[in-house]
Amino acid sequence: MNLKIPQATSKGYIEVKPYGAFDWSYPESLTRRGRVQGDGGDIAPTIMCQNEIYVYEGIEGHHMVLRRGVLGGVIRNVQDEAGTIRWAVGNTVVCKYSRIYDVKSGNICISHSTTESGTFEEVKVRNCEIVGAGLNSSIDIVTYEDCVFTKLSGANYVLKNCVAQPQPYWGENTYCYNCEFKNLETPGGEISFSFNKFDAERVFENCKFTGKTVLKHHNYFNSGTFKGCEFEDLSINIGLGAKETCIGIDFVDCTIQSTADNFIYLGPYAYSRGYVDVNFNNCNITHTGENLIYSMGKATEESIIEFDNCTINKDSGKLVTGYGSLAAVTEASLDVIFKGGSVKQDLDTSWCAETDGIRIKYQ
Repeated sequence: MNLKIPQATSKGYIEVKPYGAFDWSYPESLTRRGRVQGDGGDIAPTIMCQNEIYVYEGIEGHHMVLRRGVLGGVIRNVQDEAGTIRWAVGNTVVCKYSRIYDVKSGNICISHSTTESGTFEEVKVRNCEIVGAGLNSSIDIVTYEDCVFTKLSGANYVLKNCVAQPQPYWGENTYCYNCEFKNLETPGGEISFSFNKFDAERVFENCKFTGKTVLKHHNYFNSGTFKGCEFEDLSINIGLGAKETCIGIDFVDCTIQSTADNFIYLGPYAYSRGYVDVNFNNCNITHTGENLIYSMGKATEESIIEFDNCTINKDSGKLVTGYGSLAAVTEASLDVIFKGGSVKQDLDTSWCAETDGIRIKYQ
């Protein structure tokens, strides 16, 4: 049964089919028209809404653009890989208490259309499959629950119980809980993370990283916190940055497997200087590659890589080594500390000396 929507035409109304889209702004208007587009609402209009509630169900070929304020908006049951949902606000507009769920879409982008102070409050996306690239880039946090992302990038979001294939250039303020990261396009293939900003929060708790995972890609990995995570095959490429902008990288209560030639690689270039702050606490690490730590860059003073109460399973290869030009460094600037736990201390460390810029400590 179709729904009749009043509008200013000779007929006095227009019909919308089940699951169609309609514009219900200014419901008392005597001059409003064009509330339903296409064949009974099978085309979603560009919404210029004023704090009204909209429900979209089962729309195909959709390209939704929502602007202005929305209070209690709902988008659901949209199954269209080629479609997009773009929710953008500007000025001082507030969007709040809104939900997107049971949607399969090429892209969902929630962002500010201007640099002014519009806000999103309590906007959540749930049980969606997003096959395109990019998420919100707004200054407000948007929560995604039980979603699948084929190409995940963007900034300012919370992921809960999601499955995702990451893309390069993650932004700041990303929080992931009980998620799995893996290659969805090529099962068993590599996944890579790279972050552009040094001074930004990135948190992963109780997450699983399936297959080969590289913490870097176009840019070098520089800051993040991993708690209770499991890595099937991890390598870490660390960018050397300024101390005042480096939050650091922390692994707490993690289980880590690695087959990489270099488990930790310091970069980016042989003649670069930068600050390093990497900490492993109560982790179990198994490395079957050649070098646990390989230094290609020159760390600045007070740099540290610390393993605190960690079990390091490594029977062969080198513990710490690096690029020969570091011999030009006249004093140690990077401390590699093994505190408690267990590590095979007779692994090759002959390259390391204070004149090489690295000092190893067993405590």
